[in-house]
Amino acid sequence: SAELYKDLPQICEQYARCGYLPGIVQLATDVAAKRDPNGLALRWYQSRQGMMDDGAQQPGEQEFADVWKCYEVGIESVLKDDASTSPEQQQQQRLQNIQYMLQYNIELWHYAIFTTLCSSLRLKDLLPRFHSPYLERFLVWNLKFGTSLMPELCKYCMSTGKYQQATHYYTLLATCENALDFSSDHQLYNGEDFRAFDLDERKMYLSYALNAAEIGGLRESADELIDWMKIATVQQEIWKEFQDMMKYLRGSNAWSVQENQQFESFCRQVKNTLCRPELMYT
Repeated sequence: SAELYKDLPQICEQYARCGYLPGIVQLATDVAAKRDPNGLALRWYQSRQGMMDDGAQQPGEQEFADVWKCYEVGIESVLKDDASTSPEQQQQQRLQNIQYMLQYNIELWHYAIFTTLCSSLRLKDLLPRFHSPYLERFLVWNLKFGTSLMPELCKYCMSTGKYQQATHYYTLLATCENALDFSSDHQLYNGEDFRAFDLDERKMYLSYALNAAEIGGLRESADELIDWMKIATVQQEIWKEFQDMMKYLRGSNAWSVQENQQFESFCRQVKNTLCRPELMYT
């Protein structure tokens, strides 16, 4: 087991050159299982990610490191592109290989595959396409402890007919304070790459939420979303007026530099923050 663990990268590389993908997956998962015969790695990963109900830290850090290394070696070997094929062919082959790897019903193996996909923006968007009993759990957990996967979770809920959940998550995307800090679920997304949504993006997500609500027969939610859509439309008109005003002020020198900066800051807030219905109608 120790020798196989040490030689795993070289063996997987040789298998990859021969196109022997089943051998790569079987070897990587088998070596990982031998490094962790008691299954401590999965429980450590779950506790580390805040997935355990009791919140207790579990033993198994070294076992997790060994298992995860085996999985990474196997996944990277399987997903290595064939330089002799076109980008389109590479993408198609990659999709097939990922679906093949997911046939191995090993929970932590699936999480390692999903994590690998999330490390590339080109592949993260593909998550909702795959069939796995662990995908929804991974997406939900990552709202709190991982990367920004809310759009992928929304698409997954739509593709699996979970329209109430899709409505909820799309509404959060549309009405959040900013892209990574939701007003009603502030614990979501402690991730990276902060940026504010603008009104066009918010209206897009509102339309997705409304579509999910209508398909799911969620009349009350649909009515609330229609109110949100009206507010976003009004704000867009206000924003257009403010844009014209900013152009005039820049040319007239009517305000000081500080006043102009304050007004531009206010305009950005109008553009990027959706007003709440209770404020709009009071």
